[in-house]
Amino acid sequence: MPPWERSAAGCCSSLTESMTLCSLAGIAGTALSLALVRLLKAVAPVDTPRLSEVGLDARALLFAIAVSLLAGILLGFASAWKASRQVPREFLNASGRSATDTRESRRVKNLLVAFEFTLAMVLLTGAALFIRSFVAVLDVDLGLRPEHVLTARVSLPGSMQPRQISDFYRRVMQRNSMAPRVQAVGSVSNLFFLDERRMHALRQVEGRRPEPVAEWTPLVWSQVSGAYFQAVGIALLRGRYFNEQDRPDSPPVVIVNEAAARRYWPGEDPIGKRLKGFDPRGRNDDWLTVVGLVRDTRNGGLERKPFSHIYEVQAQRGEQAGVLVIRTAGDPARIAATVRALIHETSGDASISSVGTMEQLLDQQKVQRRFQTWLIGAFSAIALALAALGVFAVMHYSVAARTREIGIRMAAGAQPRDILGLVVRDGARLALAGIAAGLLASAWAAETIASMLYEVKPTDPVSFGAATIILGTVALSACYFPARRASQIDPVRALRQE
Repeated sequence: MPPWERSAAGCCSSLTESMTLCSLAGIAGTALSLALVRLLKAVAPVDTPRLSEVGLDARALLFAIAVSLLAGILLGFASAWKASRQVPREFLNASGRSATDTRESRRVKNLLVAFEFTLAMVLLTGAALFIRSFVAVLDVDLGLRPEHVLTARVSLPGSMQPRQISDFYRRVMQRNSMAPRVQAVGSVSNLFFLDERRMHALRQVEGRRPEPVAEWTPLVWSQVSGAYFQAVGIALLRGRYFNEQDRPDSPPVVIVNEAAARRYWPGEDPIGKRLKGFDPRGRNDDWLTVVGLVRDTRNGGLERKPFSHIYEVQAQRGEQAGVLVIRTAGDPARIAATVRALIHETSGDASISSVGTMEQLLDQQKVQRRFQTWLIGAFSAIALALAALGVFAVMHYSVAARTREIGIRMAAGAQPRDILGLVVRDGARLALAGIAAGLLASAWAAETIASMLYEVKPTDPVSFGAATIILGTVALSACYFPARRASQIDPVRALRQE
């Protein structure tokens, strides 16, 4: 057969083999992707934007097939080009594996493994930062006690008069307070202000100049009734809670939180101070006297600083309270049906949009953070497994290619522990190179996600240290088994292998 025909036949054989392997890998990857997409949609928060549109369509499948075929073609031609450059006599004189294990091929393999470690380091560092952020969210001081609290959102017809609204909530709270194991009942216009982004200021604070617009920050205003503060567990720091003496015909009073006190009366006792509301329509012209100071709460979201908060008596405001809150001595979910029945018995016109525990409401605020942590954790685990497989494969192949060299070393007096250390050091160098590059890449990547972190700096040493230790341990473990195999090579059989 002429040389050019042999070269063409070798090229076709190499190309066919590469394309077959890459096509099989593409099919397996596509099948795995379908399963992972289903899993992703199952664990993703229901309010994730465009979640229903997530999937593998025809374009994604065609892209995967095209990439697989392109990889097969490139690898096939690269292998054929490399083989065509070898001199047949030198190739035949070379021993088995060493014929293909050239310095150039080893360098390519090492670079690929180091690159895998670099990517794994970036993902592991990101996962550690998100885990630390999630733990910080779990440990945040809520300013209240959400355990054993049931919440029910109630809506009343718009035609009801303020006095009728107040009377409805008074009767509902009285009837619920007599239910077994109920400790406190109250109501509030809104429990959380998660979408609040507007800046506000009070219209007037007695004895103080108007607050400049540049200094405005979020300011929320709630109407409460009954034993609301006792029901949700908001501690009174100074003054008093609202009581039955705070009627529509009595002087209007308010309770403020610590953030509002720091904002308007820094270093002073806010009790007895007077203020006017922030309503620009001029309906809040009466002076409101501060009678109580309560703790800050995370009513604007777990990851946001407490807002300035002013609480007003619902009976004096005359608006719908909105949310009924009930503290129980046991599991609050057990009285959910009773609460529904009592509300409907009090007024058939009342509608209940939701009933659940306060812990469930707070847990919903953690869903996105939990999903982010889970997602990057899963990707980092996959990258870690690929990096471990990569260094294991390279070291295993290296041991097989250097069997004769290892045999000579052992015949010359090298001990098994020397061979073990030799192979482990080779693998460790690859891992260290990848980890070092990964640390630099992670420092840059961490800055890009800084806005997504909570109470954790992008340069957090604990996260970087944990990722380094995990990746280093996995690399050494992946190197150990090929190294152990090398240390057990029989020098006599190794010297005969040629």
